[in-house]
Amino acid sequence: MKVTWLGGSSILIEDGKRIYIDPYFDDKGSLPYADIILVSDWSEHGFRECIEKLRTDETIICGNRDTCAEFDGAILMSGQQEIKGVKITTTGTQELGFVIDKEIYYLGDAEFIPKEKVTLLIMPIGLNGMNKSIEIVNKIKPEAVLPIHWGGRMALSEDEIQLFSERIKTKVLIIKPGEFIE
Repeated sequence: MKVTWLGGSSILIEDGKRIYIDPYFDDKGSLPYADIILVSDWSEHGFRECIEKLRTDETIICGNRDTCAEFDGAILMSGQQEIKGVKITTTGTQELGFVIDKEIYYLGDAEFIPKEKVTLLIMPIGLNGMNKSIEIVNKIKPEAVLPIHWGGRMALSEDEIQLFSERIKTKVLIIKPGEFIE
């Protein structure tokens, strides 16, 4: 499985299917088309122009009620659903988080603590602040955490991300926008 941080809160997960979460990009060249697009909160992460660039006739767009109002045929996410063979459990109702195949948890702004163990927690650390982020990671206890939504205009610098990684009991995977982990 390959997870690419596109910047901000935007993620691409590739594992037989291409799943974009909160896709946003200025012009990063050619990104591959999307099989599934998940939008955590349309009011903050609904970037129609980016979604249209990734979308084909076969792409399934999923999100909250606001996302569904924007796109004909979009799927309202609630509970556990299987989309194109991918099991996705949704946390929250307006600000959504997504557990993908019981392995990756994209926290978004949901701040929901899942009962099941997750391998990778993808978390927007720049918005939560360091202390709140440490508290959430220590409650979820993932095998690894990928901090996103930091640097640049975001609240935390690279030095603060390093400090964060020293203060939690979980492996921290620090990558920059455009980089990936496997």
